[in-house]
Amino acid sequence: MAKDKRINELPGITQSAVVGLNRIGILSLADLLAADFDRVAYIVENADEATRLMKEARRTLGTEAPRRRHAEAPSRARAAHHAPPVHAPAAPSSDSSPLGTALALAGRGLDGRTSLAQRLAAVSMLLAHGGSDEELAAALVLEPTESGAVSFDDVASTLGPEIARVVDEAAALRAVPMLPTGKLPRYYLDMARAASPAARHVCAAFIPGLLAHATGPQAYYAGLLIEGLEAGGPDEIVAAARASRPARAAA
Repeated sequence: MAKDKRINELPGITQSAVVGLNRIGILSLADLLAADFDRVAYIVENADEATRLMKEARRTLGTEAPRRRHAEAPSRARAAHHAPPVHAPAAPSSDSSPLGTALALAGRGLDGRTSLAQRLAAVSMLLAHGGSDEELAAALVLEPTESGAVSFDDVASTLGPEIARVVDEAAALRAVPMLPTGKLPRYYLDMARAASPAARHVCAAFIPGLLAHATGPQAYYAGLLIEGLEAGGPDEIVAAARASRPARAAA
């Protein structure tokens, strides 16, 4: 069998798919093949794309084809992902603050696996540490933008290019790669060092919620993300995110 690889090495996989899969503990091709098909299809928002990624993973690892239940997408996944809802761009808020519009965008893409409460908890952490309006708005729309429920064009047109830039940077930071040694590659650390404080703050604000029920790969992913954010230098919000790690995960 070929050596296992990271999912970001799969041909054609999108950054948002890498971020979403990493966040639920799917880091390698073996993790992907062991995962529930419906859950993968939900993350990549297309059952055919989930089938393609799993096929590429099997080809790369030289494994046998899976059972029929994986080879053919379940009907409920196809129904959910073949005809995604079309969202009209949110109307700009009449208020000069972008928060009203960001809150409207944050309501997109909600279901049983992700909740508005998680996004508001990140906003609360930013508020507690003096976060700017731009950081608060970026935190509200980061997850729906990563999932594809909100497009970067929507963010740029309704919230402005500065917030769109913060969202883009934060999404890139959350797509955490890992070398076979379990360490972060140099290019990622260089990117983290060059990232804006706002993007680092937004990423850090989600870490306590991520760690609330994290075990195994998710906790390891969170630890790598904290390490990357710390590469940018001392920061109050990043330090607070590290302090939220359980002692067993921080060890």
